Amino acid sequence: MMFCPKCGAENEGYAKSCRECKEELPETLPRGIFLNQPTGLWGGVAPPNLPLIVLAIRLLPKFVTRKGTLIFAVLLLAILLTFFLLVRE
Repeated sequence: MMFCPKCGAENEGYAKSCRECKEELPETLPRGIFLNQPTGLWGGVAPPNLPLIVLAIRLLPKFVTRKGTLIFAVLLLAILLTFFLLVRE
């Protein structure tokens, strides 16, 4: 047995599409492990603020002065705060 993730209808294990909503069902292994479903913290996608983190790391050598280090630290703190707020959602 397999349940449709969209409407919850009960389908046969070998069915390609749901018999009620006609939506395509995810492929499964014999144990019911989904093959085409992304897993992980962001579902197989990079976090939205990853480019900001990469940019901050690339700009690090330009902020070697004392004032620049302070600015960089504030920027990094803002990026990390955004990162952790997105993870909590």
